[in-house]
Amino acid sequence: MGSLLTQIADMETGLNRLQRHIPDMPVRQVLTSRLLVHLGKELASLLDQRLRPHGLSDIEYRSLMIVYSLRDSVAYPSELCSSLCNSPANITRITDSLVERGLISRVSDEQDRRRLVLKITEQGERLMQSLLPLMLGSVRDSYRDFSAQDIEQLLDSLKRLAAAIDQATERGQVSSTQVSSAAAPAG
Repeated sequence: MGSLLTQIADMETGLNRLQRHIPDMPVRQVLTSRLLVHLGKELASLLDQRLRPHGLSDIEYRSLMIVYSLRDSVAYPSELCSSLCNSPANITRITDSLVERGLISRVSDEQDRRRLVLKITEQGERLMQSLLPLMLGSVRDSYRDFSAQDIEQLLDSLKRLAAAIDQATERGQVSSTQVSSAAAPAG
């Protein structure tokens, strides 16, 4: 498949060819959208490679990290749904897996028996304490050539893009799934 830079060059070449048929196509914006999706998948793949030996997927790791990071290492499934942008059914599947492996516990809330409480176990804490240096090292490696100012500019740009997508979605111009589909790499 080639290096990421080769893949990007191929995308750009393809978009430039397509622009001959669609002269007003915003090539740079389409390329940027495709890169965001493509690089997101590549970063997720790198994280999955680091997590696989520990028996976790990226979503399980992020779920565990959320529970670990909250006050008293306690969370509610609804917090995971919101933070991870996942459905209640998927969060149930993820937490079932984490409970089954002894990384979190799930009990009824003392004040509201209908509400479930997720709490990290000692085994889950030990796993997080061993994984965090590895995972944070991976993040640092990915951004090692970026200055603090570069990171801030990138974050600001991504937040502006998120706001523009939110506005377009609110105006009914596009749904978030249409944005994902339009931004997906071709072929």
